[in-house]
Parts: sequence; C-alpha cells; structure tokens
Amino acid sequence: MKIILVDDEPAARNTLRKMLADVAPNAKVEGEANNLESAYELCMEIKPDLVFLDVELGSQKGFSLLEKHNLPPFKVIFVTAHEKYSLQAIRASALDFLLKPVDPDELNAAIAKAAAAVDKDDLAKRLDTLMHNLYNVEKEKKKLVLKTFDQIQIIDVKDIVQCISDKNYTIFSLADGARLMVSKNLGEYEDMLSDYGFFRIHHSHLVNVDFISKYDKKNGGVLVLKDQSQVPVSLRKKNILLKIFESL
Repeated sequence: MKIILVDDEPAARNTLRKMLADVAPNAKVEGEANNLESAYELCMEIKPDLVFLDVELGSQKGFSLLEKHNLPPFKVIFVTAHEKYSLQAIRASALDFLLKPVDPDELNAAIAKAAAAVDKDDLAKRLDTLMHNLYNVEKEKKKLVLKTFDQIQIIDVKDIVQCISDKNYTIFSLADGARLMVSKNLGEYEDMLSDYGFFRIHHSHLVNVDFISKYDKKNGGVLVLKDQSQVPVSLRKKNILLKIFESL
C-alpha cells in the first residue's frame, strides 16, 4: 500500500510515519507534503493507494485536495484536531478520521478498513456528501450517509423524524414512513445531530424537534410526533422539553 502524508506540521508527519512503520509494516510512505499544491503534485506523480489528509493546512483546507479530482483515485483518512464543524461533516459522511494525537490502535483499525474497502461508488457517494455538507451550513440542506445491511443510503437530515436505539443498532424513522437500521449506537448520532435540532428525550429516542406535535402529560408524559408516533419522556428531560416548547 503506497501512502502519502499531508500535514503542515513536520512533527505530526514524523510521528505518523513512525507509527505506520510499527502498525502497518507492509505499507510504505512514498511522500510527504505540507500544503495543497505539493500534495496534488505528489498524488499525480506517485498515484498513492491511501492519503492521510490533515483537515487544517495552515490557512488552507485539506478538503480542497479532493476537489481537484472528479473522483479521487485514492482512499483517504482525515487527520484532525477537534475542529467541530469539519468533524461533523466527516462523521455525517461516514468517512474515516483520526483525532490528534493519533492513537496507534485507532490507526491500525483505520488502515485495515482502508485496505478492505473496494467499492469506488460507495466512496464517491460519501465524498459527494462530505463536500455538500461543507458548503451547506443550514440544517435544511444537511445530508447523512447511512450504511444499512445491504446498501449505502444518503438521506436529508430534515426528513428524519426520530432515531431509536435498538441495543448496538439505531433505527431511523423517516418522514415518508421508511425505517432504516444501521449498526451504530444512538450516542454517535446524538453527537452528530444535536446541533441540527435533535433532542434525546429518552435514553432510547432522539427526536427531530421539527416533528414534535404535542406533549401529553397523561401516563407519566408522552411526546406525540407528527407521524402520530409516541415517545416516552424521561423525568430528567421533562424541564428541558418544556423550554423547547417555549422556543417553538
């Protein structure tokens, strides 16, 4: 596996190179770049299998490297400090990333996943979603990549009625009545969607406040959504819910 490291910090590239030598001896770092221009030239010259791409390259955005290719002929693993907006876009697109400082076990897992990935159409959908989300700030335009058992689906965030926990899985209930199950826990989607008007009203339910119809105080309190589904309200979330109603 031919690898290129793109990071404007020499120390970060050096650390990553040494880690790769330990956890992935069959992978070879063929080149390093500290800006977009040299990174693009290296990609054209070396034709890497995998690029570790820092999200922040000084005043440049690492994402711009992807825009120089109609479909990047390499796999990509983003490396980033906790820059919230970029990280949200990456996670919503179901793309791989590593947080600085890089953990060796997480690096090993990311390498293995990249080596196993072969579906170029799948990668294209994820990258298209990433670029869409980066350039569309409004909730109404946000998209989310969901990997179900047998396919990749791209949905509009505004069409999610609620997300329901089912052990280590999450079921998405959509405005058109469709239900999709994905193998990630609800906590991951709570992190992704909390800035877009989603509220975890119960340990098993994350709801889109745009679909709230009413709060029924009977039987301990139940939230009724516009699709007529009923969601239990945990006691510790009741006061927060009432404040949400005040703001609607």
